[in-house]
Amino acid sequence: MSRILAWVIFVLLILLAVAGGGLEWASAIQFQRGMDFFDGEDMLRARSAFERSLKIPGRNPEPHRWLAKTSVRLIEGRNRETQLKLLRSAEHELKQALAIEERYPYYWYELARVGQLIERLGEKPGNSVLDCYHQAVVIDPNNPIFLQYLGEYLVSKGRNQEAKSVLQKLVSIDLTYSLSLVQAWLKKGNDPGELTEYFAGNEQSLVKFAELLSSPPYLKSSGMVSRKAFELYPENPEARLAYGRSLIASHECGKTGEILKPLFSRPVYQVSAYAVYALCLYYDREYEAAAEQYLQLIRLQPELADNRSILAACYLALNKLDLAKEQLVWVASQPDITDVNTRSRTFLQLAGVLEKENDREQALKYYRLYLGLNPDDKAVAEKVGNLEKSKPGNIIYSPWEMKNEKSP
Repeated sequence: MSRILAWVIFVLLILLAVAGGGLEWASAIQFQRGMDFFDGEDMLRARSAFERSLKIPGRNPEPHRWLAKTSVRLIEGRNRETQLKLLRSAEHELKQALAIEERYPYYWYELARVGQLIERLGEKPGNSVLDCYHQAVVIDPNNPIFLQYLGEYLVSKGRNQEAKSVLQKLVSIDLTYSLSLVQAWLKKGNDPGELTEYFAGNEQSLVKFAELLSSPPYLKSSGMVSRKAFELYPENPEARLAYGRSLIASHECGKTGEILKPLFSRPVYQVSAYAVYALCLYYDREYEAAAEQYLQLIRLQPELADNRSILAACYLALNKLDLAKEQLVWVASQPDITDVNTRSRTFLQLAGVLEKENDREQALKYYRLYLGLNPDDKAVAEKVGNLEKSKPGNIIYSPWEMKNEKSP
C-alpha cells in the first residue's frame, strides 16, 4: 500500500512539473508578443500582452518591468490625471519586480526615473528617488549610467557638494557620462571652474572638459581650463586648439597664432588651426590678415561655403568689391547649400555689391531671391519697389548662372 501511495505521489509531482512548465511557456509567449509590440511602437497592444503574461502564475520579474516601461511610454499626450495614473501603475510594477529580484540594479534605477516623473507632476513618489538611485549604485557601483543620473538629480536639488563627489568618481570610470553630468551642472548656472580639479589628473579628460566650455556663456571658465590643459599637456594638439579657441573672445590673435603655429603643418589639425586663427583675426577686424587665412582654408577645403562667406565679408570690409563678388557668386551658385541664413546673407550682400556697380537688374534679381526667404523685411521690399520703378531691362545671365539659376 505504501509503495502504491509513493507511486501516486511521484506521478502527481511529474504532472505538476509538466503543468508548471506549460504555464511558464504560455507566459513566455505572451511576454515575447509584448516585446514585439513594444519594439513596433504599439504600446497599447504591448501593455495588454504584458498584462496577459502576468496573469499566468510565475516568478519572472521582467514582465513587470516592461509593463512599467510601457506605462511610461503611454504618458505622452495624456492629461495630468491619466499621466499620474500610468506612472503610479509603473511604480507598482517595478516594486513587484523588485519583490522578485531585489538585487537587480536596473529595477531600482527605473523606479528612480519613474519617481522623478511623478515629482515633475507635483506629486510625491512612493519611494525616495534619491534612495532608489543610491540603491542602484550600491549594487553596481561602477555603472556610469547610475552615477550620471544620481549626480544630475543631486544637481537639480541643489546638493552640489554631493554631486561633485559623484563626478569625482565618474570621471575615473567614463568621460562621456562625466561630461553629461557637467552639462547638467552648467544648465543650473553653476560655476564650471569648481569642477576643474576633477578633470586635471587626466590629459584627455581635461582637454574634453575645456572643449565643452568653448560656447559663449562659459568663455571665462574656458580660458582658465584650457590654459591649464595647455600648460600641463603642451604637446597635446587638442589642448592647443582649445586654448587658442578660448583666446578669440579676448582678441589675443598674436598669442593665438603662436600657440597654433605647430599645428599649421600637421594635416590632421591644420584645418582646425587655420579656422581658429582666421576667426580670431576676423573678430579682431584684422581683415587683411583674416583674408589670407581664409584663402589658405579655401585651398584646403574648396567646397566649404562658410569659409568663402567670411572671406567675402572680409573683402566687403576692405571695400574690395570684385573679390567679394567672386566669393558671393560662388556661394550663391551652389544648389546644395540649404541653410537659410547663409543663402539670405549671400543674396543680400551680392545684391548690395551689384547695386554699387549700378547693375540694377542683377541687384533686383538677388534682392528678390532674398525676399523669397525673408518676405517680412520691409526695408528690402521698399528697395525692390524703388528698383522696379527704374527703367526695366533684360536680366543678363553670366555663364556660371545658366545652369543653376533661374530668374524668379
